[in-house]
Parts: sequence; structure tokens; C-alpha cells
Amino acid sequence: MTGTSLDESGVAAPSTVGLTRGRWRSGSGFLLATLGSAVGLGNIWRFSYVAGENGGGAFLIVYMVVVFLVGIPLLLGELALGRTTQRESAAAFEALAPASRWRHLGWLGVIVAGLILSYYGVIAGWVLKYLWVHGSGSPTAAMWIRIDAFRALLLPSPSATASSR
Repeated sequence: MTGTSLDESGVAAPSTVGLTRGRWRSGSGFLLATLGSAVGLGNIWRFSYVAGENGGGAFLIVYMVVVFLVGIPLLLGELALGRTTQRESAAAFEALAPASRWRHLGWLGVIVAGLILSYYGVIAGWVLKYLWVHGSGSPTAAMWIRIDAFRALLLPSPSATASSR
């Protein structure tokens, strides 16, 4: 690796010649970005539906256990890795273990982020399409059927909820 040296912990330090590193302006901005990334669209969009279909409160208990045992340690580990190496995820693993077969593990995070962004793009496209159809005032019957099916995915119908009581 050219332009790097080892620091006191043995991690390859990047060369900072001619580079300026971006920083968060405030801790609250970082906190909000981290929370938004951790919560994600799935927790807002389908969480109540999945919780209701899979046992309600019992599902919440399992969900919280997994969040605390898996999610938070992974989040803290990723933050510590980034602070230690002062690099993004793909280069951080390379800096920690340049000769290891695990050095490419950082690219998994990059690939997963790309997949998540493509999913968010599809959802945003649906929202824009439905807003356009609603705003134009002339949706077709087939469009209303698809809109109702989409609504049924998001929210159960009030009549189905009332009849189950």
C-alpha cells in the first residue's frame, strides 16, 4: 500500500496529503442520520403488519431481543471500526487485516447498501406514481385496483378488523 504507515495500534494509517476529510457539523446531525439508517423503511412501512400477523406482543419481545443482541453490537462495531481506521467500510477491513481472507468483507456492506437503496428507489417510485395518478384526477379502474391492493398491504381494512373482534 503506497502512502500508508502503521500507527501505534498496528492499523495502516491513510496518507492525508492533499485530502480533506468531511465531518459532521453537529452530534445531533450524526445521531439523526444514524437513527434514520438503523430504523429504515421496513420498520416504518410493514412493521405493524408483520407484528400483528406473527403474534403481536410476543413478536415485539423477540424483535427487541434480536435488536439488542445482534443489531446494536453490529452498529457499535461498525462505528468503532470506522473511528479506528478513519476509513469507509470497504477500506477499513483492508486496513485491519490486509493479508486476511476477510479483508473483502467490507464490500458486503457496500453491496447491501446498494441493494437497500434500489429498494427505496422502487418504493419512492410507487409513491410518486400514486401521487401523480391521484393529482391528475383521471385514474383508470385497473389503477384503482392496484392502489387498493397496495393499501391492503400497508393497512388492514377497518371492516376486517372489526369483524375479527
